[in-house]
Amino acid sequence: MRGWQVEIYLGSCLFILLLLRTALHANRLFRHEFDARQPWDYSIPSSTGRDKEEEVDYAKALTRKRIRQIQFDELMTPDGDLYNTTTGMKRLIDHINDYSRCTHRAIPPLRGRKTKNASRTVRETAQWKPDEACMFDPGDHAERFSNLYTCSIGDVKITIPKVPSFVIIGAQKGGTTSMFNYLMEHPNVRPSMNSFLSNGMRHEVHFFDFEWRALEQYNSLQNKSDFYCHVAKRYVEINFDVNAMLKADLYGRTLVSFDKTPRYILRPNIPAKLKKTCPWITKLIAVLRNPVDRAFSEFNMDSQRMISVEETPHSFD
Repeated sequence: MRGWQVEIYLGSCLFILLLLRTALHANRLFRHEFDARQPWDYSIPSSTGRDKEEEVDYAKALTRKRIRQIQFDELMTPDGDLYNTTTGMKRLIDHINDYSRCTHRAIPPLRGRKTKNASRTVRETAQWKPDEACMFDPGDHAERFSNLYTCSIGDVKITIPKVPSFVIIGAQKGGTTSMFNYLMEHPNVRPSMNSFLSNGMRHEVHFFDFEWRALEQYNSLQNKSDFYCHVAKRYVEINFDVNAMLKADLYGRTLVSFDKTPRYILRPNIPAKLKKTCPWITKLIAVLRNPVDRAFSEFNMDSQRMISVEETPHSFD
């Protein structure tokens, strides 16, 4: 073959690979549909057609579902001696419930998913609007909390729970999903909101790689400290169960949550973003694996996704 023919051949191969990669990315983003107006649907697909090993995993998933539903019901229902001690304490717990309901309503549709209530644009959700913000104020009961972070946006004081406790930054196909499942076996570990909203199908948060772009692009705050405070507030409120974390802190219970996003390890500037935005996060966990085994595992995963693209019809926004 002549030189120009080789160049045309290689260019065609690269173009085909680019198309396959684009199809794979589209399948990754739009594979499922969710309605964010019903964020607490814990339904688990039927076990029909599963083998024995999958049946065991299915039974474990059902057990975890029931345990977490009970935990959620206990935290959302204001009961117990603490609630009935004083009028002030009753108001505080009611305030936590109102604050958490506000944050739940503010949770945007899952990134890339087709939803029915995506009424607000990216610009509207990324900008700081104090009149529409969900606010938590412990008031005279601040001393009862030991895990709160405070900052300010202009003259507005912001108080949020210190969550997550740590971040799993990677690596993809290195065992992060297994680590997630092992951690979720502990009753004092709370998953991210993405895990709740997707019925456990999507664990990754992708805040500091994807969401960060919109926050920087549509930032209307001139002061850097105001911007980082706004980012921290949004990161915590839309990605973690603030109701459970605040009540656990108030009741003196130990409850932790974490962010698992393996793509973070590919972005060298993300640790600096985390430090400026969430200074309470001091633990970044990287799960490493033999690079050849990891690359082969990713190849198998991408191959399965490409097959899924060919066999399954999808509708895109």
